Amino acid sequence: DDEQRGLRARLDRLFFGSNPVARRIAAAMISRLCDKASPRRVLVIGGGALGSGADPLYEADDIELIETDVYASPNTRLVADGHELPFKDCSFDAVWIQAVLEHVLDPWRVVDEIHRVLKPSGLLYMMEPVPSGNYHDATKLVNDETPVRTEAFRAIVGLAAKGFVPKSEIMYRARRTFAAFEDWIGGQI
Repeated sequence: DDEQRGLRARLDRLFFGSNPVARRIAAAMISRLCDKASPRRVLVIGGGALGSGADPLYEADDIELIETDVYASPNTRLVADGHELPFKDCSFDAVWIQAVLEHVLDPWRVVDEIHRVLKPSGLLYMMEPVPSGNYHDATKLVNDETPVRTEAFRAIVGLAAKGFVPKSEIMYRARRTFAAFEDWIGGQI
């Protein structure tokens, strides 16, 4: 359910909650953008499925949200590949990318594109699952994402070489529970 409005998505939010860290950062991003002159443009990379906690971005009336993904969905304004974004240099006030880099062919190229389209004083939110922890260890049994997650993190760290200065780095554990093994395994393959 790309819109996160289906029964399963609503039940997940009811029982397990949304991503409170992403929700708080989305609200802070909107607040900081409202201090800037219009237009306030935010690029969402991988926005085909609404990211957990990203709701405030989609609900904000005072920003122009450009949602992109490699496939069409109700949340996708433009079908575009993060490896070659079809936008001019320095054209966005903010970029939101949530759990995407571990799914792309070349995370370094996507990071280069983000750097290219983001204004020098722009805001960037990147969230990636870490290649460690109990959940990661369990999923490795059926789908080992260690190499792609590690490379995604290397690309993020590479942002420092481009002049990005992080305001904060937040590491947090997302609580995931499943009623049955079949529910868990169904999301892995």
